[in-house]
Amino acid sequence: MNAYAVMKRLCRITDDAYEEALKNFPRFTTEMDVARFINRYFRKHGVKPAFRTIVANNAAEIHHWASKCKLRRGFVIIDIGARDKGLSSDMSRTFFIGQPTPKEKRLYELVRNCQTKCCEIVKVNSNGGTLDKHARKLLGKYAKYFLHSLGHGLGKKIHQGPRISSNNPGIVRKGDFITIEPGIYITGRPSIGIRIEDTLYVSKDVEILTRSPKHLITV
Repeated sequence: MNAYAVMKRLCRITDDAYEEALKNFPRFTTEMDVARFINRYFRKHGVKPAFRTIVANNAAEIHHWASKCKLRRGFVIIDIGARDKGLSSDMSRTFFIGQPTPKEKRLYELVRNCQTKCCEIVKVNSNGGTLDKHARKLLGKYAKYFLHSLGHGLGKKIHQGPRISSNNPGIVRKGDFITIEPGIYITGRPSIGIRIEDTLYVSKDVEILTRSPKHLITV
């Protein structure tokens, strides 16, 4: 099985794990409950978690480790990936517990629009710095809350070249697997964390391999 076929399978399993987590969400009490469910799903389907599963409810941290705190109203980021045969997928989705306010909906749509438009302009020989700067322009006054780079390469390591970043950027080559993952993180009561991330395969036509819905889902 070639790398493309392996990655496509890993992304399908990642999508399925996320879908099953949403279906079973009423059963969960804490972030840790969600993370354990996803990790069990991966193992059941013959793969390993690509990294420590992130479940972040009302968290303004980039890498928020799942805790035993009770789930409550607000945004939830799930950042997951599956690993097998030396490759890893990577996907983030954000949904909402309860009913979001108009402002919360606008913030979500801002990130979703940014992610969609950045995916659309990726092509062979794209400059990672140019892509990252475009994302920040799309986020406008909220760019100051975008605390990490737009993406990274995927392969033997979960983070490798090319860097989709304004700092020491890389060049996207044909055959690369990369992520596109804008996000905003605003501290407050409650804090807000929103990130949307896909795994992309770069060829003559760029293919988004993670296919989970990106409209705002409420639970």
